[in-house]
Amino acid sequence: MKLRSKSILVKLSLLVGGSIFLIISAQVMFSAMNARRVAIDDAKAEAVAVSKNYADLIKHKMNKAMLSARAIADALSYVTISGTGNAISREQAQRMAGQVLLSDPDYLGFTLCFEPNAFDGKDNQFINKPGHDETGRFISYLTKSENGSYVIEPLIDYTDPSKAPWYFRPKELKTDFVTEPVYYPVQGKMVYMVSFMAPIIGNDRFIGVTGIDYTIDFIQEMVSKSYLLERGANISILSNEGVIVASTINADQIGKSLKELDPTDYARQIKLLKDGQEVKEEENDWLNVKVPIYVGNSQLPWQVRLSIPMSYITANARAMMWYQISIGLVMLAIGITLLVLALRRILSPLNKLVVVTNRVANGDLSIQMNDNIPADEIGQVYLAMKNMVNNLKEMISGIRDAAESFTQAASQMSQGSQQLSERTNEQASSVEEISSSMEQMVSSIQQNTNNAKETEKISKSAAEGGKKGKESVTSAIKSMMLINEKINIITDIAFQTNILALNAAVEAARAGEHGKGFAVVAAEVRKLAERSRTAADEIGQFSNSSVSTAESAGKQFESIVPQIEKTAELVQEIAAASVEQNAGANQVNDSIQQLNQLTQHNASLAEEIASSAEELNSQAQQLIHMVESFML
Repeated sequence: MKLRSKSILVKLSLLVGGSIFLIISAQVMFSAMNARRVAIDDAKAEAVAVSKNYADLIKHKMNKAMLSARAIADALSYVTISGTGNAISREQAQRMAGQVLLSDPDYLGFTLCFEPNAFDGKDNQFINKPGHDETGRFISYLTKSENGSYVIEPLIDYTDPSKAPWYFRPKELKTDFVTEPVYYPVQGKMVYMVSFMAPIIGNDRFIGVTGIDYTIDFIQEMVSKSYLLERGANISILSNEGVIVASTINADQIGKSLKELDPTDYARQIKLLKDGQEVKEEENDWLNVKVPIYVGNSQLPWQVRLSIPMSYITANARAMMWYQISIGLVMLAIGITLLVLALRRILSPLNKLVVVTNRVANGDLSIQMNDNIPADEIGQVYLAMKNMVNNLKEMISGIRDAAESFTQAASQMSQGSQQLSERTNEQASSVEEISSSMEQMVSSIQQNTNNAKETEKISKSAAEGGKKGKESVTSAIKSMMLINEKINIITDIAFQTNILALNAAVEAARAGEHGKGFAVVAAEVRKLAERSRTAADEIGQFSNSSVSTAESAGKQFESIVPQIEKTAELVQEIAAASVEQNAGANQVNDSIQQLNQLTQHNASLAEEIASSAEELNSQAQQLIHMVESFML
């Protein structure tokens, strides 16, 4: 269901509760993350402290041996110069070394190795003596015996730099030196040990070395007892050259080099070791801590390595985080509970207001509203609702009375509109009949006008024809008179031709035989002349008759043409009058058509008014019905 349909209590609870949840969650998360960070930092600091502690323990153990070796070296540097009055014998020096060897049960052996003739200048006197070899050099190596004393043996390989770094490195560095773990024969038994060597310096000249040997077993025992091993940690000790001296990961790694175990990262690892850097880094869910160990005055550090799983480091952090979250959840539950209780108390008047509003919405205005409401915003809304209910009572009463009056007026208006509509419809019918008659009359006038116009055209044409006929008759008379004159000329010619024919006949007779042919021609000419005269006479008679007739017709045309022109003028006047009458009839017809349209429009309006009056009456009835639903 959508949030908008929930109650205000639910909405406010969700809103305020959500805000409290977000605030507490943010605070809890901040505190948890801060606690986690602090716990992780503390765990890392603890790992570093543990590593340093192991470094200090190992350093302390080694320093003890180194200090012992240095003490003997310093003493021997003071008493080894022959002829100074402080010189001691080789036996005395061996006894000093033996006392130091027997002073600590962890000491394995003690080394005394001098340069040739550097101790007392008497090497040739000690050839193959105890603690000496065929060279006679003072090269004694003291180890513990089973009877609680010590055994003196000559050193071996002391002239080979690759096999005796315990001698040549201090000689080169002229400072303390810790050897790499090596296997060395002690009383016929190979022992894996480390030596702490101190150079013997007299008058700034290297004389020899002293050294104490340690087995490295004590280092392995020390790291194997760490409480961190129970938490998955790994501890290892590396020499300066990267040789594993002790390891809790795998005892088989002891004596092996980093180069052999991790060749890909050897260069970086050995650099960190030789530089003596303190390293703290996370890698593959492990925290790796690397702490250097400096023994005595040696500048060649060893290294303690501690690897702790991050799961252990973050365990306390997770526990602290869940503790913070639990506290936050409890605080959140308490806060939301108090919030809901407070909201219920605050919103109780609002629930009463909802009941009142629902009854008012259902039309019940007879409700009696309680005045015992707090004067807060909800109380003000409640008071406003009370005033609204009272105003609605008065308003509904007024609407009911007005609706009843409105119903009566609407009913009367509806009846009047119906009568007006009926009368308007009757008037419209009469106007339609008049309009139809007027249209027929206009049609007749239009036809008369058209006939008058056609008659006018015919009259004009007849007048023009009469004029042309008169002109034609006049022209014909003139032509006939000319023809008559020409006929008279022809008659004269025929008469002259006849006379000439008679003369020709007379002459032909006189000519006798020779004139017979001419006489025949003259006779024929005379006959033609006679016939021409006869025809000319007949034509003259016809021409005279035609002239008389044409003159008579011309006179008749002269009397008819004015009458035709007069008739044409009258027809023009009739046509003009018909046009004016047609125009007037069209105006009257247009006015009647407009009157008809207005009447039809009025009839339509009357029907609409009647329909509106009925609708108004219906709405008034509906309004009364709606108002009746309110209980006053």
